Amino acid sequence: MNRLRSLGFVAALLAVATVSASAITFTGNPATDGWTLHGNSLSLGTYIRGAGDYGFDTYSTGFTLSASDPLFNGTSWLAGDQILALGGVMNPVEFVVARLVGKFGASTAAFSPSSLASPFGDGDGSFSGGDGGLGSVQVDYLYQFSIIGGFSKLNAGQDVTILTPDTVRYFNGASVNINADYGRVLSDFQITAGSDLLLSFEVFLNLSALGDPARGNLGSVVPAINGKADMALQNELDVNIWTDAYIGQIVPEPSTAGLVALAGFGLLALRKRRR
Repeated sequence: MNRLRSLGFVAALLAVATVSASAITFTGNPATDGWTLHGNSLSLGTYIRGAGDYGFDTYSTGFTLSASDPLFNGTSWLAGDQILALGGVMNPVEFVVARLVGKFGASTAAFSPSSLASPFGDGDGSFSGGDGGLGSVQVDYLYQFSIIGGFSKLNAGQDVTILTPDTVRYFNGASVNINADYGRVLSDFQITAGSDLLLSFEVFLNLSALGDPARGNLGSVVPAINGKADMALQNELDVNIWTDAYIGQIVPEPSTAGLVALAGFGLLALRKRRR
């Protein structure tokens, strides 16, 4: 009976490792996609600054791209690329003409949360001002809306669709626009009879492409897994309305290698028991 239990344990571990090795799914909702939760954008310890009063649960992840992943395109996004990602789930859901601004830095970045509650944030979250540190990268995308029947409606082709951002900026003492193809964004909207509502969003940065001489020209890039980040949500109807949320450490997906090693440990334990 004990042997059967051990075999079952090892089989379960191998099954988990096999699932982890399969393609990563992207829905535009980081909670559904299994990313790491950091906190709500308006909670002390997560809130940085901004009077937008936008509540969203913050998430991050990092992973290695495979040829079966939706982000893969065979030219600029390749198998083996290291991807960093920030995201949010609106809490509560509300209408916003959304501009997503994902700011990626190193562990030494000066991004920091506020000691005051919204809307009196005193945290550090700017990018062009240098809080991200030298080599930090910002991914920026504005969703397009039209007024139809007195309501703000999302333009076609943007809902739950992987899109190239408007700009990707690199900070090297000044904010410099670089190839927007280094980033991707994906959001989920609730299409209603009235104005359409933002539900959740994901922002991706291809770290490997930035440092690849064949695709980028930045050499060694600072943003990394375990780096600090700032996920900002702005309302383009009023450029003074935004909320910045602190992500103290971008957390990677559990590695398949680690799961396989764990399964191997189980097999070793079983062999010792048999002896």
